[in-house]
Amino acid sequence: MVFTYTTETAGAGTGQTQYIITVPTGGVVCDILVVGGGGGGGSDRGGGGGGGGVIYSQNITLNGTYTINVGKQGLGTTSGTGGGTGTRGINGINSTISGTGLTITAIGGGGGGGCAPNGIRDGLSGGSGGGGSQYIGDGSGGTGTSGQGRNGGTGFEPGAGGGGGGAVNVGVNATSTNAGNGGLGLSNTITGSVQVGQVVLEMEGV
Repeated sequence: MVFTYTTETAGAGTGQTQYIITVPTGGVVCDILVVGGGGGGGSDRGGGGGGGGVIYSQNITLNGTYTINVGKQGLGTTSGTGGGTGTRGINGINSTISGTGLTITAIGGGGGGGCAPNGIRDGLSGGSGGGGSQYIGDGSGGTGTSGQGRNGGTGFEPGAGGGGGGAVNVGVNATSTNAGNGGLGLSNTITGSVQVGQVVLEMEGV
């Protein structure tokens, strides 16, 4: 049996879409891929948003009813008026699957830092950390969640934001001439072909 969700239905609450599945009596052995929503980028030479946390579990036995909440992406921010008025991106929302004998939570990605003082230049932590911006100094990248993602890159004063972290690599630090690239994501063949960045739950009976 295969459950593949790629379209949105009724929500579970703010920032999530909910699905409920019931596994037939006797259970099923499956692989489960859970991905959190990605973080939004910051503004005014802001840092990139971090990727949502990625958890891939194999040979898991499900038996009963399970609730799946798919987290949405965090919003990026619009430009300020200059002079240190940038704002941070918003963190992505967690994605979860929970039910009989199982709870898996993939953390949403961290928002990127904005060009502003008081810590706003720093990227936020998340599944993968958001990239830092800059304002009278370099903004630091947010911290990724162990086992789910990597840290964001550092911003560079003056001029550029760091890349958001990915599931495989940290975000690249900005330089005097270039913003940092985002870290590499994790490719996966759970659907039978290579997928990068798509949130899918698939259960294959064995």
